[in-house]
Amino acid sequence: MIARTIEAIARRTDPVIEWIDEYGRLELTGRVFANWVYKSAGLLRDTFPDALVLNPEGPLHWRELACIFAACGSDVPVMVGAEVAPPSADSWVGMVASGSDLSPFEDAEELWVFDPAPLALSTEVESGDTDYISAVRSYPDVAQLLDGPLEYSRFGTAVRAHSVDGPTRLATTSVPETDQQLSELCHALTYGQLTVDLP
Repeated sequence: MIARTIEAIARRTDPVIEWIDEYGRLELTGRVFANWVYKSAGLLRDTFPDALVLNPEGPLHWRELACIFAACGSDVPVMVGAEVAPPSADSWVGMVASGSDLSPFEDAEELWVFDPAPLALSTEVESGDTDYISAVRSYPDVAQLLDGPLEYSRFGTAVRAHSVDGPTRLATTSVPETDQQLSELCHALTYGQLTVDLP
């Protein structure tokens, strides 16, 4: 599912994501979003973690969403939420927006930090942390992805996308909590547009 979905998104030259927050407004074409997925896959495969852990304080940032696709396409388990810790992961990578609470990531092998501003080209990070935005830019625009499922564990509950004829335009302000919500998000990215308008 992942490989075919990202291939379909990559063929789109129109906006697939409209992101609106306190920093401004950004539209991402399918090709650009797919590039972020492919580049993130390259970074993941060089890091080779047992799991990717995200701790969004609000909705998933589009950069986090790209990393989820990349992880699923690289056979790396994904966990979302502060209360989950990889019980069987010897080495795991955390990903978080700058300015967020870093305490859930104290045991992470590596921490990827990104500036949430729409047009940020780099991120100021603490010593030992990785500037995710700068790190991915050195990787190829296209990478081979596995065609596995789009899924993650949210606070210990599995959430998995499946084929669905959902709306082509979808607005959201939260992390998908159910299979249906994640499926509709994936459908909108593939065939329409996802809008995230934060209060």
